[in-house]
Amino acid sequence: MFTAELYAEVTREINNLNNDLYITSSELTMAFNKAMSNYVQAYAPTFEMDETSRKRLRKLLKTKSYTDIPSVDSPVPNIYNVTLENDTVLVLLEAATINKNDLERVTKVTPISLDALMANIDNPYKKPYKKKVWRIEDGTSNGSKVHSLVVPTGYTLTKYTVTYIFTPTIKDISDSGVDLNQYLDPLFQYELIPLIVNEAVRPYIDGQEQEQKQEQEQKQGE
Repeated sequence: MFTAELYAEVTREINNLNNDLYITSSELTMAFNKAMSNYVQAYAPTFEMDETSRKRLRKLLKTKSYTDIPSVDSPVPNIYNVTLENDTVLVLLEAATINKNDLERVTKVTPISLDALMANIDNPYKKPYKKKVWRIEDGTSNGSKVHSLVVPTGYTLTKYTVTYIFTPTIKDISDSGVDLNQYLDPLFQYELIPLIVNEAVRPYIDGQEQEQKQEQEQKQGE
């Protein structure tokens, strides 16, 4: 299904709800992007455990490699910050390339909490070594997730590669040139329609409820 077909389906559903309600294509585009984001956020956490979630989101996977990664002045030595793409929802696979004396090796990345990192940073049996890099999720930067990577002493981080679930966005829902098959299998595309309708009509319903509340308060005050 192309987005123009989806646009027609959503418009039809909205007219069935309220034939007097007019929602612009720009508003419907915003509703689509919000609904798609909610849809992906709902199924991403169970992607690795649930077959149905994997079927829904299997086309929403990207692989990205980051290079020229800046080191950070920090009480934690050998730490590098990576700002992920702003469409990143959940990182599924990650690997770090580290360098020492012009010799590179690809090593596994181990997620760790900040508390666990601080407790074990000086532990020779647990701290990073040539076969392990620590990674903490360190908040956001301009809305994008930031991963902080701690590499072994004497090494530098030259590349960080992630495979992740992403949220697609569109510029115009009425554009006939965007094929939803690149994001979702046809079986699941129709699940978006009620979500988009809900996002589109909610501001109008909320506005009507607010007006009714104000009218009731005015009557009570008379």
